[in-house]
Amino acid sequence: MKHIKITMALAVALAGFTSCDEDYDVTIPTPDVPYDAEMEAALSKYDVLTEYASKAGVPFGVSVSPEDFASKKLAYSIVATNYTQVEAPGLFTPAKLINEEGVYNFSSLSSLISTAGEAGVSVFGPALCSASNLPADYLKKLIAPIVIPYEPVEPEVGEFVLTDFESDELGKTYPMTGGSVSTVEEDPDGESGHVLHVGAEGNVAAYSLPTFEVTMPEGKTLAHLKMVVFDIKAPGSGGLYGAGLRLTIEGTEMAYGNCTSFGCEDNKWGRGLIKLAFEPGKFSQSDLDKNTFKMAIGSATGSGNYYIDNVKIKWEVAGDDTGLDNVLDFEGDNIGKDYPTTNGGVAKIVDDPEGKSGKVLQVGTAEAPVKQSFAKVTIKLPNGHKLGDYEMFQVDMKTIKGQYGGGMRFIINGREFTGANAASSGATEGGPWARGGIRLSFVDSSDPSRYLELTEEEKALTEFEFAVGSATGAGFYYLDNYTFKRVVSTEDTVIEKTPEEKAEIIGGEFDKWIDGLTAATGDKVTDMIIYDEPFDDESAAFNWADYIGEDYVAKVQAKINENAASDMRYFVSQTLVISDNTPAEIAELKRVIEALEQKGVTVDAVNLVLSSTFSEDYATQEGLEAEAVAAMQALSAFGKPVRISDFAVRVIDRNNLGVNPSTINISERRAIGEYYAEVIKAYKAALGENAIGFNLSKVLEDGSYVAPWAGGGNRNYIYEGLVNGLTK
Repeated sequence: MKHIKITMALAVALAGFTSCDEDYDVTIPTPDVPYDAEMEAALSKYDVLTEYASKAGVPFGVSVSPEDFASKKLAYSIVATNYTQVEAPGLFTPAKLINEEGVYNFSSLSSLISTAGEAGVSVFGPALCSASNLPADYLKKLIAPIVIPYEPVEPEVGEFVLTDFESDELGKTYPMTGGSVSTVEEDPDGESGHVLHVGAEGNVAAYSLPTFEVTMPEGKTLAHLKMVVFDIKAPGSGGLYGAGLRLTIEGTEMAYGNCTSFGCEDNKWGRGLIKLAFEPGKFSQSDLDKNTFKMAIGSATGSGNYYIDNVKIKWEVAGDDTGLDNVLDFEGDNIGKDYPTTNGGVAKIVDDPEGKSGKVLQVGTAEAPVKQSFAKVTIKLPNGHKLGDYEMFQVDMKTIKGQYGGGMRFIINGREFTGANAASSGATEGGPWARGGIRLSFVDSSDPSRYLELTEEEKALTEFEFAVGSATGAGFYYLDNYTFKRVVSTEDTVIEKTPEEKAEIIGGEFDKWIDGLTAATGDKVTDMIIYDEPFDDESAAFNWADYIGEDYVAKVQAKINENAASDMRYFVSQTLVISDNTPAEIAELKRVIEALEQKGVTVDAVNLVLSSTFSEDYATQEGLEAEAVAAMQALSAFGKPVRISDFAVRVIDRNNLGVNPSTINISERRAIGEYYAEVIKAYKAALGENAIGFNLSKVLEDGSYVAPWAGGGNRNYIYEGLVNGLTK
């Protein structure tokens, strides 16, 4: 590319500009394609654009790049002598000006205002309110719910040796719950050092147990006790049998089967065989909170004379809530307590015949089996839960007789349901416990024989009469651990913000935007868009109004007016592409403006961001020009001043493909200029005094849109079209 001296046309463009105090580089690069001398000569007769715009009463402006404008080179020179207003559509929006930290940077807006002031032109202000061009992701993140990720919590388990008596001196005694003694002696079998001898020849321990002080690990309490484990050596006449083993803590006794039920043999060490499970349900919360407590263990016999060794404490801190609520395990009942039945027969509390799980409910006897009769209990669900909170019921069952019959019967407050028989759930005649084997689902209907659909009334129950058993004429079985399983979520915990919290957060963000924008514009910008792109509201990714109210536009307008140093002129702005539908869009925009005004918003004028197409095909272009003229004529329907913003013309060829302006010939440029003239004339004719401004999209042509000045700075016939539109 070569450089030439300033042409006559450009000299006209720069007229009046050289009076500025500062010096600017006005050496203009020429286009690679030779500029048409005839066109240059023809255009040399025209004055600067402001002369024609002023006489026509239609201010002319142009869109600029703030950075290019601030460089005070060619674009600045052209603007300063030919236009009266500048704007930068789409650049000064919340989405464009905010950074990752949520801070708005208005420096480019401040620069544009400052440079415009030096050039002697005004600035058409950006939009105050809109649902478009917002930092939606940032704003949504501010009001997003707090999500606490679900993390599975495994149970924390541990154990420690309470005593193995090795550190005790021989002859040391431990206190007893009753009479007799317990003394540290050598293992009579000579195997494990020191052991504790409970009772003595001639001084047996009659229902009296040795007592120990237990201190749980730091942070652990009685509530975390899982099991007490110890070794025992007891003769048949000195503690192997009796009433069973006992664990007593802070005076509360728990009963278990005798030593043989744990696998011990007569007068032999049962190493690690005695495992007494703790029953927290029997204790008050004040006891469960204790870190140190008194504990007694041993055999409940009237002739105790046995040995204990290696006492261990096992503890557990619960992990995730499994949702299993064991609402009835009978451990709080006395042996022999009777429960009512639906049709007669025995239902009473006994010790587990296997000696493992404490007290259980026996239904029927070998001599008098129950016949189609079921034990009735009262269920009280814990912690305010309702039956509808649960997905399943399960119960342990051990059958001596009656695992078949007519199936399992479940009765809730008198409503009966018959399910699959106990045998199908693992219960066998005279067999072991089917732990949790009898099940009834309230949610899974895949197996109708094990599904009961609760009524709405039943779902609301917190306490109810309940009966379960085998519908047989020869029932003799045991039941234990009536357990209801709640629906337990493993999903993340989501804490939603309240509408009030969201309004406060978003209101603060909106105030931050408005305060920053008005501080940047100050009293130097009096034309502002009060609401931008209303047609985009329904599809907007975020809308201020959804959180701070539909009246927020009127409120912010009142706030600005209160603090403004001079009168403001407020516009509603909408982007339209000129087509045969533009008059209908204008009518719709009029309705939108009226709706805003009904909400208390003052709308002084309308700003239309318009773009159009010029076709190289003559017939097509005739239609396009008719559409453009019709669009201008429709503007009068607003009944308000109308400003055309960022008016852009894209040229297409006969195949509807875009044409680079640098390839357009002279005659075609004149035709495009005539198109501009017709649009401007129609705009003036339709609006008269309400034609308050016409802004072009480009100072200089680029690869997409035409402009009155070519890239090198020379005017072309589009300039002539502007003049004709203003003067004819």
